[in-house]
Amino acid sequence: MDFSRHIKPLTGETDWPMWKRKILDYHEGAVEVIDDKLKRPESIDADAQETVRKHHKELCDLYRKANSYAKLMIASTVTDAVYQKITYREAAFEAWEALKQQYEATSKDQLFKICTEFFAFRWAPGEVVLTHIAKLRSLWNELNNGLEAKEESKLPDLMLSL
Repeated sequence: MDFSRHIKPLTGETDWPMWKRKILDYHEGAVEVIDDKLKRPESIDADAQETVRKHHKELCDLYRKANSYAKLMIASTVTDAVYQKITYREAAFEAWEALKQQYEATSKDQLFKICTEFFAFRWAPGEVVLTHIAKLRSLWNELNNGLEAKEESKLPDLMLSL
């Protein structure tokens, strides 16, 4: 599937919230690999029973396919500059974590930047109202998610009042 037709490429931290949401909404198996819920199975003994070996092979195949799919989703929806930052990651989970570390609002600097963007947010001439509201809500959600991740109090919804 050509993901680039459906998901705008990730170019940097301003695209991160929307890009992340689209990736996480795309395919259940891939999301389980990205979230590290579906992990590469541990090795088994060479003398394991046939049924154990067969089950292990099925788990390995499931992981391999889901990981490949997740890596394809990520690689085909980022710019070349972003891809260079994750190119050496073998597992989709590792690539996802590298992107999260780079763009997620969990550091003080990122939170400060998002907070500044939120309070400086202005109407762009010619912008559709729904687009304006969506951008503002996206900043709001990213700010509150970052605060929550740092175990800080979230901002009250009264402040947004849309």
